[in-house]
Amino acid sequence: MIYKKTGLPEDSEIVMCTVTKIQYSSVFVKIDEYGISGMIHISEIAAGRIRNIRDYVKEGKKVCCKVLRIHRDKGHVDLSLRRVTDSQRRNKVNQLKMEQKAESILEYVAKQNKLDFKKIYLDFSVPILKEYEYIHHAFEDVVAKECDLLKIVKADKKVLDQVIDLVNVRFKPQEIEITGVLKLTTYEGNGVEVVRDALK
Repeated sequence: MIYKKTGLPEDSEIVMCTVTKIQYSSVFVKIDEYGISGMIHISEIAAGRIRNIRDYVKEGKKVCCKVLRIHRDKGHVDLSLRRVTDSQRRNKVNQLKMEQKAESILEYVAKQNKLDFKKIYLDFSVPILKEYEYIHHAFEDVVAKECDLLKIVKADKKVLDQVIDLVNVRFKPQEIEITGVLKLTTYEGNGVEVVRDALK
């Protein structure tokens, strides 16, 4: 995945990391989205006593972590593995899958037109990431007719049209289910009829 963020992560942000080095009392990782290193202390690996840290992490393994502290002067980040909930982990993995899906559309269009993928990626990502956190968020808005890529991205019209066509095929509009409870009360003698008539 090409997607990268600049600067340092925010406190409490959920980030995807790759384990680079395991020591007796800590694990060193590369924070994939930012391209910087971070550290997970043994107390933040899992709840309870840990006999062997390698039972929980392995070098090269991808792990989802929560940002605890940022040492801005050193550019160093303290992370926690145990404070990430299952739903946060699922959301992060899903976000990254959707971003890979968005990148695969740009890569496909680049190949079809014999163009450099990195150039196409920059043509789309630079203007989109000024308004959105991820490229796939813009693509979801394109499908929902809430974003006009032609106004945001300054790229070749043919390439833009191909990307928009693929986005409309590969991304589906989000379905949102809204539920509620309606409570009707009446003190009339013929209450059932009154309620029934009110609902017609």
